Amino acid sequence: MKIKSLLTACGITAIAALSSCSSTEVTNENLKPIYYVPAEASSNFVAVQKVGTDTWKYYPGIDYTLVFDENDNSCTVQLVGLQFDEDKKDTMVFGYMPRATFRDPMVKGVDVATPFQLSSGTTISDLKVTCLLDAERTFGYAEVDGTLTPTKVGAQNSISFTIDNLYRVRVIQKKNYFYGTTISTCSSGDFDAFSTKKAKYCVSLDYRTQIALMTIENAQFVTGMPSGITMEFPSISFAMSDNGFTLNCDQLIPQVNNRPFQAYEVTGLRGNVITAKTFDLSFTCPHVPIPMTSTDTYKFNVTVDANYSLTAR
Repeated sequence: MKIKSLLTACGITAIAALSSCSSTEVTNENLKPIYYVPAEASSNFVAVQKVGTDTWKYYPGIDYTLVFDENDNSCTVQLVGLQFDEDKKDTMVFGYMPRATFRDPMVKGVDVATPFQLSSGTTISDLKVTCLLDAERTFGYAEVDGTLTPTKVGAQNSISFTIDNLYRVRVIQKKNYFYGTTISTCSSGDFDAFSTKKAKYCVSLDYRTQIALMTIENAQFVTGMPSGITMEFPSISFAMSDNGFTLNCDQLIPQVNNRPFQAYEVTGLRGNVITAKTFDLSFTCPHVPIPMTSTDTYKFNVTVDANYSLTAR
C-alpha cells in the first residue's frame, strides 16, 4: 500500500474523480496537502453481517481509495466491486464526508452516524473510516542494495458502515500491526516481572480459513529469553466481534526460522482487538527452562497491552 501526498496544484475536479493531479499548475501558498491513499484487493477482505443475525460471511478484498483533503477537511471514499451478499455487488463513492478529529495528527478519518443516500438510492449509515499515515512505522526487514533495511508498513486503514439497515460491512486489512508493552510474571519461581516496549506484533488474517498467524518482531516476553529474534505463532482461530475481532488458541508451539521452539510452548492464548483502538493479548508459557540448558522449568504469564495500528481518538 502506498501513500501519496498530492501536490497542492490538485483541483476539486481531480479529487472528485479520484484521479491523479491535472497538469494545470496552480501557485498558492495557502493551499494545504491532499492525501491520496489507494489499497489493492490483495491487502484486505470484506466481512458482512446481516442485521439481526450473529453470523459473519467473508468475501474477497476490494480495490479502494481514500482521499483526505486538508483544504476543506473532507474525506472521499471509493469502493470498487464491493460484494456484500451472495448475489449483491456494487461500486460505491462516498463524497466529501466531514472529517472527525483525532488527537494524533497522523490519523485521518470519518465518523458519521447519520444516514445518507447514494445516487443509486442505497442508504449508508454508521460510516467509520480511520487511516494512520505514519511513515515511520516498520515491521521486519528487507535487503536494499545489500543492506537490511526496516520495512515500512504503509497506511493502516479501517472502514465500516451499514447498507440499507440490512448489512453491516467491514473492510479489514489482512495484516494488522500493534505496538505497545509486553509484561510477564512468573508464578513458579523467584523472578522479577519482565517488561519491554521493543516487541512489535503483526496479526495476519486468512478469511477463508478464519485462522490467524501472529508474528512477533523482537520477541522477548520471558526473563532470560534471547533478544532480537522473530517468532511466529501459527494456527490461531479468529472471529469477528461487535467492535473488532478476537483470537483464541488453547495450545501452540511457536516457530523461529521455520523451526519449532518447544521451550516456549504457549497455552491459553486469548486476544481481543478493538478496531482502531487497542490490542489486548494474554497467554501462558507453562514450562520455560532457565537457563536454556537446565532441566528446571518455570511458568510465565504474559500480557500485551498494545495500541492498534490506528491511534485511538
